[in-house]
Formats: sequence, C-alpha cells, structure tokens
Amino acid sequence: DVNNDQRTFTHIRSSGVSLTANWDVEGYVLTSITAYRDWQSESIVDLDDSPENPLALSFPSPPKTDQNQFSQELRLASPPTDWGSYVIGAFYFDQDVDTSNTTTAGVLAAIGLPVPPTTRESKTTVNSKNSALFGEVNFNLWHDWQLILGGRYTYDDLSYHTQADFTDGIVFPPPGESSDSLNESDFSPKVSLQWDVSDYAMTYASYVRGYKGPAFDTALIAGGSSVDPETSDSYEIGLKSRWLDNRLFLNIAAFYSEYHDFQAETSLDVGPLGTIIVTNVGAVSTQGVEMEFIAQPMDNWTVTGGLVYTDAQIDEYPNGNCSGGQKARGECPNNFQDLAGGQLPYTPEWKLNLSTDYTIALQEMPFDVILGANVHSQDDVLYELSQDPYTEQDAYTIVDIRAVLAGKNHGYRVTAFVKNLMDTNYASLIYANSPALLPNGYIQLVPKYANRTAGIEVRYDF
Repeated sequence: DVNNDQRTFTHIRSSGVSLTANWDVEGYVLTSITAYRDWQSESIVDLDDSPENPLALSFPSPPKTDQNQFSQELRLASPPTDWGSYVIGAFYFDQDVDTSNTTTAGVLAAIGLPVPPTTRESKTTVNSKNSALFGEVNFNLWHDWQLILGGRYTYDDLSYHTQADFTDGIVFPPPGESSDSLNESDFSPKVSLQWDVSDYAMTYASYVRGYKGPAFDTALIAGGSSVDPETSDSYEIGLKSRWLDNRLFLNIAAFYSEYHDFQAETSLDVGPLGTIIVTNVGAVSTQGVEMEFIAQPMDNWTVTGGLVYTDAQIDEYPNGNCSGGQKARGECPNNFQDLAGGQLPYTPEWKLNLSTDYTIALQEMPFDVILGANVHSQDDVLYELSQDPYTEQDAYTIVDIRAVLAGKNHGYRVTAFVKNLMDTNYASLIYANSPALLPNGYIQLVPKYANRTAGIEVRYDF
C-alpha cells in the first residue's frame, strides 16, 4: 500500500541470444562470440512521491524505452612456447536506444490561473558504435619472471536526434529539434610484471589505463550536451598464493587509481523542476587494499570471504551540484559548490563478505544435506555526489542462512532459505527530491531483501 496520487507501474521485457564457437588449429584457438540483446520498458512514476501533485503532472501515455544491441568478438590465442604466448582480437558493438515521453503539467491551473495544461511530447534516438583491436603478449623471462604487455585501441562513433513538441517554455524547456554526432579514439596500454615465487605463490605489479567512452546527454529537450571520455590510470601490486596442501587460497592486493575528466551528474535550474545532466567534473582518486580467501578446514566444510578497504575522494569539482535538500535548506545559495575533498558516492570504506557451506553426507539416502550461511557487512555509504549528509546510509550487516537437499546422482537441489535473518532495513539508494515537488524531501529505494524473507527454491539441471 502506498500513499500516492498516481498509479505507478513498470513493464519490462528483455531477450537475448549468444553463440560462442572455438576452433583448435595446430594448438591455436580461434574464438568467436556473437550476441544480440533487446530491452523494452514502459513505466510511470510518481515524481513527488506524495499524495499531492503540486505541478499537476500526468502521463497521458507511459514513457517508453526500446534498446537493442549487437556485438561480435573474434579472438586468437597462441599455444604456449618457451618464450611465451599471445592473444589478439577484434571487437564490434552497435546499439540503438529510442525513447518517447508525453507529460502534461497543469501547474498554473492548479494555483487558480485560467491556463490550460501544458503538454510536452519528446522523442530521442541515440546510436552508439564501438570498435576495438586488442592484444596481449606474455614473455617468459629469467628465473620464473614474466612480463605482460597489452593494449586496446578503441574507436567510438555516437549520434543522437531529439525532438520536443507542444511546449510553451514555462514549465518545460522550449520546443525544438536537435541532433549531433561525434567520434573519439583511445589507446589503453597495460604493463604487468609477474614473479612466480614458488609453485604455490605469485606476486605481481601492474599498470593499466582505463577508458570510458564519450556520451551525449539528452536530458535537456531540444538541446543535448556532449561528455568527453573518462580515463583512468590504475596501479596495483599483489600476491596470489596457496597454502596448507591447497586447503587455503589467499590473494592480497593494494591499488591506487586516478580518474581524469570524471563523468558525473550535476544539476541545472531549468524550469520549476530543474534538471540533471551528465558532465565532466574534474578528477577523483581511489586507493585501498583488498583480500580474498577460499579455505577448506575439513573435506566437507568450505569457507570463502573477502575484505576491502577503499579510500575514494573527489580531487577536483569546482562547480559541483547541490541536492534538492541543500537548496531547500538554503545551504547552496548559488546552486553550486566546490566538492573537492568530498567522498565518492557508492563507496563504503569497509566491506566484508563471508560464506560457508557444511556438507552432511547421508550414506543411505539419495541426497546429501548442505548447511550454509552468508554474511555481508559494510561501512557507511554516501549516495549523492553533492555530499548531502541526509543521503547517507548507515553501516549495516546482513545474514542469510540456508539448508539444501542436493541429489547425489541427479542434478536437483531443494533449498530452504532465510534472507536477512536479522530483519535489517537498509536503502540501496537515497536522493533528495526537487524543492518544487517535495521541499526537503528524500526518496529511498528499498530492495526486496531489506526485510526478512523466507522461501523454498527448487532447481534441476539436465
């Protein structure tokens, strides 16, 4: 039960097919991966999330999105030799996204002025093509040392067309038509040095350049702005090892990454609602340590887990956005703020994951019993780039338990489970609403398993 003034719904349909083929030719392996996917969605949401409708917004027809994509990869892997081995390949990706939206606003009529409702109809088409050539060479050096050199050349080709009709420019952006195209290319290298300390341990140090392609932001109807590519420089050192007669696998890594022309959202005051656009905001950096392990204390008992510490901060963002809550409270009189030194959203400092399974072998039965549990724990996490403290989720811990009947000779599993055993409530997203819709109001997205959930799952493999 919800206390909203508007019927809300989401209908999603998706499908896909992929084909992977491998050919062995005198030790060489040629791999082809072909895939196609499509995705359609139509939905209506209550923008103010309240029983009121201050702008008298309505949707005569639901906003719709139709997306389809095709990808093809070819890859050739050489057989291992005394000097090393290599992999070369090519990749192609083609995507079309069509969106349509019809929105009616009666804000002036709602406050008593004899003005008919204003309707906006908009359609946007975006095409994205991505082509790449990549390769990696592994050189066997002296005394169990290996040098790995790799690279990827990427070419992006983007275009969009958007059209907005039947608007008056009072509530919505003015009508019009806009289109544009761009292309970008990038070479991303990789260098890694690896030392096999023994048959059970390996250390490495690596540098990798990352690349996220350009984009068009079509949020401003009949407008549109381009976003430059985002690049990163990442450094990592680590250890991968096996201990206690392979009963313990332990990996440890330390990392540092710098992101340039970081792509993020910022707010603009356009109309009574304002708008959010994607733009290049400056630089951010992350650093930390992560550890993961797989342990088998007994033949019928396994424990896996991981621990991550991450320090992620904003290094440069002179014209950072302000949240709707900050504006409503008068904390952002200029609607912009310098966010340098702030915390990067969606990045808790600490994250812990543990999972365990204990198998009870039943000699006289056609199945075994497996008892298991998972623990996920994380530190406070901020959800808005604006550093609004009201968008912070407190630290929480989730415990899941399960009991499984696993068939010995047939591929069936019957699982009784309880997720979120302690009934811990948490939000997967918190953001501030527009001051025009819900002043100083905040929206929380609560996932399905933010409440205790029990059930039975049956699976059969054939």
